[in-house]
Amino acid sequence: MTRPADQAPAKVPRERSDDYTLAMAQRRREFVREQTGVELAHVGHFSIDPATLPGNIENFMGVAQVPIGLAGPLHVRGEHAQGDFYVPMATTEGTLVASYNRGMRLLNECGGVSVELGGRRFYPIQVAEKGFVVYRITVHGTWGHGSMPRPDNAAVRAAAVVTALAEPEPARPTPVMERFVDSVADELGGPTGDLARRILDPDPRRADDALERVCDPTMARAARALLRDTISPDVIAAGVKYNVIPGVAEVELDCRTVPGTTEAELRARIVERLGGELAGHCDIEAVNVGPAVETSSDSDLYRLLAATLVEHDPEAVPLPVMAPFATDAKHTAKLGVPTFGFSPLRLDPAERFLDRFHGVDERVSLEALRFGLPILYDVVRRYCG
Repeated sequence: MTRPADQAPAKVPRERSDDYTLAMAQRRREFVREQTGVELAHVGHFSIDPATLPGNIENFMGVAQVPIGLAGPLHVRGEHAQGDFYVPMATTEGTLVASYNRGMRLLNECGGVSVELGGRRFYPIQVAEKGFVVYRITVHGTWGHGSMPRPDNAAVRAAAVVTALAEPEPARPTPVMERFVDSVADELGGPTGDLARRILDPDPRRADDALERVCDPTMARAARALLRDTISPDVIAAGVKYNVIPGVAEVELDCRTVPGTTEAELRARIVERLGGELAGHCDIEAVNVGPAVETSSDSDLYRLLAATLVEHDPEAVPLPVMAPFATDAKHTAKLGVPTFGFSPLRLDPAERFLDRFHGVDERVSLEALRFGLPILYDVVRRYCG
């Protein structure tokens, strides 16, 4: 209904002494009918006592009906609730109860990005990721004047720490990576496939030769990282002035661990590589630790990811893989939420995607995004629908 332009709008009825009564709720429903012509036929049917609502809602006039579904059993690991529960859920979102009944799943960054190899287009889908340990090594020496060099210069000892840790760790392929390499070899077939399978050779010289022959330098670098624990000295700090020999230095290590490696094991290997004398001048502190994470690829969601990729690119070869870095899966794993790395991109074969990670001009192409976004949409629509 309309009102004259010079007439002030009517105010919603309120009762100062007691506004939360059945009578006031009825009065406000009548006010709506008078002002709009709308008859609120069902809003007035409720069992709630209006006297219990102060502080919860103002201008109470009734209750709207919302469908309620039952989800469960849901396994809860909360601060107070522990166990399996059946949960009523009030919603007008058609997929909400179904998605809770199916179980929560998460799609995360960095998976489903194309890799061209031997004339085939592979799309590795992340089902696992390495753990991490950030170490701060405080190296001790003796302060002195730069005009009189001394062997216990903390900067020199820090350089020795970096040198001792620079060589790669021995290969320790996990089941996920063994399956990945074997699957790639099967797809390539012939002599190239045989060569690819040799990447898992226990002889490090034969394995490294196979990597160099099958992969370009970027892919070889990624493969080496995925087949072993890695130690990367990324921050070195020492000295206060050009003519002062530093008595203390710091080296920060970014270590990435394959599933099964504990922080204690990695620390012991670092001490062993430093050697007793050098390690005796070092304090080793684990600043941050995150465990490796694995999710089974034997799931409806993984099969949907793979099938949708093939639907959009008939030449796609989806394969489960481990990522060398950390993602939010570190946190969702604690909640028991299966997490897959899947942000599909179809790259130009000449694009060195991995080289751009935290590098100069980090980016992806618009063409790659145009390929990937419809796939993400189809996956979410089909899985949640």
